[in-house]
Amino acid sequence: MIDLHTHTTASDGSYSPTELVRLAEQSNLQALAVTDHDSVAGLAEAHQAASRTNLELVNGVELACRVQTGTLHMLGYFIDLDDRALGDLLGRMVESRRKRNPQIIAKLNQLGYEITMAEVRTLASGPIISRLHIALVMLQKEYVRSIDEAFGRFLGDNGSAYVQRIEPAPAQAIELLHGAGGLAVVAHPVHLRAADEQELGKKLKDLADLGLDGVEVWYPEHTAELTEQLWRICQRLDLAAVGGSDFHGAAKEYIKLGTGRGGLNIPLEILERLKSRL
Repeated sequence: MIDLHTHTTASDGSYSPTELVRLAEQSNLQALAVTDHDSVAGLAEAHQAASRTNLELVNGVELACRVQTGTLHMLGYFIDLDDRALGDLLGRMVESRRKRNPQIIAKLNQLGYEITMAEVRTLASGPIISRLHIALVMLQKEYVRSIDEAFGRFLGDNGSAYVQRIEPAPAQAIELLHGAGGLAVVAHPVHLRAADEQELGKKLKDLADLGLDGVEVWYPEHTAELTEQLWRICQRLDLAAVGGSDFHGAAKEYIKLGTGRGGLNIPLEILERLKSRL
C-alpha cells in the first residue's frame, strides 16, 4: 500500500516527520508522500528518516487555492524543495496565515467563545498554526462536539468566524508546481461541492485545461458513488487517479495512515502511473 496525502508537525499534523516515517514503516507502506499545508519544512527530516528504511518518500505540498464556490486544495508531487518561486509563495502564505489567526480568534471572542492565541499555540508542535488548531481548542472547551462542527459553523469558508487569507488562483498554483518540476493534483474533490457528476466533470475539465495532472480519487470522505464518478472523469480527461488518507494523527484520530477509515488500500501501481506523468 501507499499513502499520498499526509501531514506532519511542519503544518497541522501531530507526528514529527521522523515519527510519520516510522509509522509508515510499521504500517507496511511501500511509499509515502508528505504533503504539509503551505510548507516543505518537514521533508528534509522525513528523507533522513526514510533513508534508513525501504520506504519510498515523495516530496509533496498542499496549497489552498482561491475559487468562487467550494474549496479547492492542490497537492504538488515530486517538487524541487529549493525552487525559489514556489518557496516565495509558501512564505507569503504562511505569513498570511499568521496574521489571520488572531483575527479569527477575535471574531470567536465577539461571538462569546473565550479562546486565546496562547491556548491555540500550545497545540501547535511546529511553526504553522492553522484553523485545525483553533478547532481543537474549541473541541477541548466543549464549544463544539467535533472538528467538522467547528469548521461547519465557525471556521470554514461560510463560517461566522472565517477570515480570508492569501491563496493563489488555480492557474498560478499549477504553474508554480510545474515550474518546481512537480505535478499538480486536486485534493479531496468532494470539497469542490459539485451538485452532480456533470458539474464535477466541468470543474475538473476547466482545471485540466489549465494543466492539471491528476485528481485524488480515493479519499476517506468519498462515497463509493463519488469515487466511481471521479474514476470515470479521470479516464475521460486523461488525468492521473491518486489517493491518500489525509492523515493528521491525533487531530483526526479516526483517520489511519494508509487505510483512512479502513478501506483505502491504495496499491503502488497508482504511484507508478503518477510518475509516468513526469
